[in-house]
Amino acid sequence: MYAGRIVEQAPAARLFGHVRMPYTQALLEAIPRLERPAHALLPVIGGRPPDAATLGRQLPAGCPFAPRCRRVAGDCLAAAPPLAEHEPGHRWACWHPVGAADAG
Repeated sequence: MYAGRIVEQAPAARLFGHVRMPYTQALLEAIPRLERPAHALLPVIGGRPPDAATLGRQLPAGCPFAPRCRRVAGDCLAAAPPLAEHEPGHRWACWHPVGAADAG
């Protein structure tokens, strides 16, 4: 979930093995790992999340994660992507999902 809405949904094995949402990817990258040096800084998601006090009101146009996303493009700022099943059993809300050839 991000900004009060589901952004990616799949069975756990599918989700961990085939992440599509940049937010999910960023969360998984921040998990502490034994192979990292002790006391190494964890990766962070840049920027700030939307203000929780305003979530009950209308969010700005576009994807709520766009200001913090590494894959942001113009369409991300224009309209929020719907949560849709793009692959059997795997739904995500992203115009430029991880693994897509059209974005970095």
